Amino acid sequence: MQDKTKNQFRKIKITKNRIKKTPKIILSLLIIKVLVFTSYCSEKRKSVQKKNHNATIHEHYHEHEKEHNHEHNGKTREKIEQQKKKEEKEKKKIFYCPMHPNYTSDKPGKCPICGMDLIEKKESEKNEEEKTSPEKSIFISPQKLQLIGVSFTRVLKEEVEKEIRIYGYISYDERKIVSITPRFSGWIEKLYANFEGKEVRKGDPLAKIYSPEILSSFQDYLILKKQHEKSGDEKVKETLSELLKSAKKKILLYDLPQVEIERLLKEPSPYIIIRSPSNGVVIEKKVFEGSYFQAGSEMFKIADLSQLWFIGEVYEKDIRDIKENEKINILITSVGKTYSGKIEFIYPHVEKEVRTIKIRVSLRNDDGKLKPYLYSYAYIKIPLGKQLTIPESSVIISGEKTYVFIKGEKEGELIPKEIKLGQKLKEKYIVESGLNEGDEVVSSGVFLIDSESKLKYALESFGGMHEHGKTHENSENQKDAKNKTQNKNLNEQEKGGHTHGKQNH
Repeated sequence: MQDKTKNQFRKIKITKNRIKKTPKIILSLLIIKVLVFTSYCSEKRKSVQKKNHNATIHEHYHEHEKEHNHEHNGKTREKIEQQKKKEEKEKKKIFYCPMHPNYTSDKPGKCPICGMDLIEKKESEKNEEEKTSPEKSIFISPQKLQLIGVSFTRVLKEEVEKEIRIYGYISYDERKIVSITPRFSGWIEKLYANFEGKEVRKGDPLAKIYSPEILSSFQDYLILKKQHEKSGDEKVKETLSELLKSAKKKILLYDLPQVEIERLLKEPSPYIIIRSPSNGVVIEKKVFEGSYFQAGSEMFKIADLSQLWFIGEVYEKDIRDIKENEKINILITSVGKTYSGKIEFIYPHVEKEVRTIKIRVSLRNDDGKLKPYLYSYAYIKIPLGKQLTIPESSVIISGEKTYVFIKGEKEGELIPKEIKLGQKLKEKYIVESGLNEGDEVVSSGVFLIDSESKLKYALESFGGMHEHGKTHENSENQKDAKNKTQNKNLNEQEKGGHTHGKQNH
């Protein structure tokens, strides 16, 4: 455009030089100069308007691009944060016992209480616990509290004792079991203790034995004895004396009763009477009349029932409170009698199938009412001093969290409070932290209140989602209105530019 204008001025100059001092020509040149300048200004104005229009469009484009990038960066940031939270939750795996949900671990394994395999807690269960664990107080009208039967109990510090129940059974006293095992071979000629459970006294005959081995040993001894007595030669007599000692020692090794040895020395016989060494009951019989037995084979087992054992099974969690010489009471329900005793022995190993440790208590059975393998249980009372206690019915255990509802200052106000429990008593819990003496906790209707609080939380969450939807919808409408306004302004600017150009022309 500038080159064109310069050429026009050059032509005017040439014409002016050619025609000098001509008034009409000078006037025409002035008119042409004005027209050319006017045309130049109009073109310049159009160019400026076009640049402004392009700058406006470019500005709107950058603003739109910035908004898009901001939204994109926000979404990317949210995705990164969600990914981090997901990784953290994956790292923090929790395993729990399906029978005892209050026991948790960060590693797989077995429950120390019941021995069941621990189960991994799913993410939905963790989220549900987080959602349903109330943190705010709830308000329930007094009429509704009365309707659902809510009552309160004051937290007190009182003298408490822990009662440990130990299930077990009556067993034989292993120190009073005798095994009848002959040290010679033979045949059973006759059985006197011919069935298991037969009661015998000390010295009662158990069986009559035919044993040629016994007869031969006694005959050899008697022959050597006669030769020793008749021999006059000192050297021979000395040799016979050694042989006689050896034969006598052989007889003693048979471990026969002294009465039987004296009888057989007077009159050798292959028949021997086996007698009971103590009072008791035949609990095992392994021979029959006419059967052959070898030296070292067991024939009978006899148990003295005047003293028996109570074998108790103690859970691992209670073993720390059990000590030897601790007083213990044992109730035999079938007999209807309670026996007292002391813990004599704690076994040094854990039964791996049931995860318990055995204890042993000796019981006198002078009246004979106790029978081996009777089912029974024992209980030990251990004083724990003064402790804060709450009823068992007040406690809500939700996974890793334990809480109660305490009475608030306002009417109908119930405040959920997370607490830490100590040992469990008969119908109470010891509170280690979270409550103070004098607090009033809900002791009945707890689960109905817990359901009410969860319902309230769910409704609040639903309301929050509804409001969020409205806010999102309003923001979208505002964006649409803004875009429409911008488009309208652009159209007006374009129309204004075209109109102004036409007016110039």
